[in-house]
Amino acid sequence: MIEEDRDKSPLRLLREQNQLTQYQLRQLIGVSERRLSDWENGKALCQTWKMLWRWRVFIRFR
Repeated sequence: MIEEDRDKSPLRLLREQNQLTQYQLRQLIGVSERRLSDWENGKALCQTWKMLWRWRVFIRFR
């Protein structure tokens, strides 16, 4: 893991690894700018089932 990545959330790391902007990811999973930002910054948590459903987006890019 790169030193600068240590403080990034798993969601942000996956988004960046898949070369998606926050805007692109928000469009794919249907959440607001504020919600995605809060998730990436650890200010809010998503219900587990919703998050698992949303993670399927990254499967398309692998």
